[in-house]
Amino acid sequence: MQDYLIFILQKNIKDYLKKTIHNENIDVFNIDGWIAKHFDQDYNSALEKLDSYATEGNCTKFPYSHIVIDEGQDFENERAEILLYLKTIIDLQNKECDRSS
Repeated sequence: MQDYLIFILQKNIKDYLKKTIHNENIDVFNIDGWIAKHFDQDYNSALEKLDSYATEGNCTKFPYSHIVIDEGQDFENERAEILLYLKTIIDLQNKECDRSS
């Protein structure tokens, strides 16, 4: 399980962090790169999959427990919607995991 997902808007900062962070529990992406890796660059597919994470109630299914967002105010509506889904999933996941421990 990756604990942290860090979204960086600027490519040079993202590349720098990827080179300098040597921790297997931290993933650094720009949001488009993360969507491409997990959902073949299809926002609708991403939203469907994220919705399934939110509704299945399995606290161990989504691989992140924290998300750090750099320059969140600069995200366009479509990307911001993904971020809102991610927040909802993590909130639900944390509640579910707390109940099961």
